[in-house]
Amino acid sequence: MTTIPNISPIEYIESEQGQILRNIENFNSFCNGPYVLTRLRDTIASLSNLRSSEDQTKDFLIEVLDETNNSCREVFENWLFKATEYDRSFYYAFKYLAQKTSRDLHIQIPIKHIDKDLLILLIQKKISLEQLDEIEEQRGAKSKQNTQSNGEYSNEPDLPELPVKLIIFDSLETINLVHDELKRYFPSKESELMKALNGERLAEKILFPHRGNMLIEVFRRLIYNGRLINNLTEVRNWICLNFTYRYKKGDIEKVASFKESTVYDVLKGKPGTEPSKHKRLLSNLEWLPHKSKNQLDTETHQEKLK
Repeated sequence: MTTIPNISPIEYIESEQGQILRNIENFNSFCNGPYVLTRLRDTIASLSNLRSSEDQTKDFLIEVLDETNNSCREVFENWLFKATEYDRSFYYAFKYLAQKTSRDLHIQIPIKHIDKDLLILLIQKKISLEQLDEIEEQRGAKSKQNTQSNGEYSNEPDLPELPVKLIIFDSLETINLVHDELKRYFPSKESELMKALNGERLAEKILFPHRGNMLIEVFRRLIYNGRLINNLTEVRNWICLNFTYRYKKGDIEKVASFKESTVYDVLKGKPGTEPSKHKRLLSNLEWLPHKSKNQLDTETHQEKLK
């Protein structure tokens, strides 16, 4: 499974430029590859100054697409869409391109009315059209109940909203395997751990009784081994929402909440942030091997050559 990128749009284009050129060469001999790369870089640079305005972003993209060489427009739009997909600060660009993609593919959904989290989950295929319909239907029913005339009390029970998972693993089997290995660190909180692993937000954070980077590193391994399909930002947010950790300051033990920047650094593999080998959790599992930076760089390079 390909790891979901967690890089800025321009970094994504630079990292994928070889694939972009091969894509153009294989499918459109009339399109000039360097022209597309230059246009992608220039467009992203301009979008950086407009991304806080939905209307300006939309007008700019309409103009850019209209002025793009006809033979290159489809591939240009496709790679621009991919580049903005996981950077939430480029959401308005992503949203417009998603709307356009849905129209081009004749997907009959009222996409312009979907909130941004649902839209991203839909495009990333983390929820299906059927689930989207169910969510919208349930929300509509609840809204209708809440606006009944004269404030009359409704005897109909509230419809539960279909949960949008905060974190998603590649399979139920992986969730069970991770739970079986981690539950020893959460005595009396095994059921809460299972809820968190199933993507729920817990009512109260649960305590990991050791240094925080030991827990974070497990999820870093789950990401690069293809077991966890969220990007780094989503996993960081999930960890910060659901867990605390214990640390020592002198002779005093304290409990602390995870800091977003610290969690992100460990997930990203920043040098010096991972636990030492003898403190690594779940280190004996064949299905969850630890990989060095050199191994990961080699795998990334080989994937780009495919």
